Amino acid sequence: MFEVEIKAKLSDIDLIKDSLLDLSFVKDTSVREIDIYYTGEERNLPKRDEALRIRYSNIIGESSYQAFITYKGRKLDTISQTREEYESSIGDIDAMKAILSHLGYYPLFTVKKTREFYHFDAITACIDQVDDLGLFLELEYMAENKEKKEAALEQLLNMLDSLRIPRESLTTKSYLELLIASQTS
Repeated sequence: MFEVEIKAKLSDIDLIKDSLLDLSFVKDTSVREIDIYYTGEERNLPKRDEALRIRYSNIIGESSYQAFITYKGRKLDTISQTREEYESSIGDIDAMKAILSHLGYYPLFTVKKTREFYHFDAITACIDQVDDLGLFLELEYMAENKEKKEAALEQLLNMLDSLRIPRESLTTKSYLELLIASQTS
């Protein structure tokens, strides 16, 4: 699978929520996500433009959570954050952390955010309030193969235009990259 994703910095959350609803998006859940990104001595994932993370996710107002491990390959273009992606749920988080440690991977950085999901056909819109970074909109489409990736990207860019979000607001950097950059500047 290929996660075709564009991300834009936002300033007005209420305007975006109203615009999504006007375009027939349906509001879904709101979640709190904590992403622990890993790297290794022998395989520096950020330098390779790859990502390996454990994500804790819980629906706002509920005490239980789910955990996932995700690998994201290198970005496939310079416009979006489109990557090959593999994800699986984790049954025993401590065992998964021990496996990663024994394979030479260690935690690099933690990204925390509150995320509101909206859906329209095959497009998912996420309004993210990222701790220490601010407000963002992600538009995502899961493409089955590389051939469908270009059409999906064009559809997301058209949706961005429909939301009246200027393309200058787009960033190809992940939240991890943005947080690392904010720590070093």
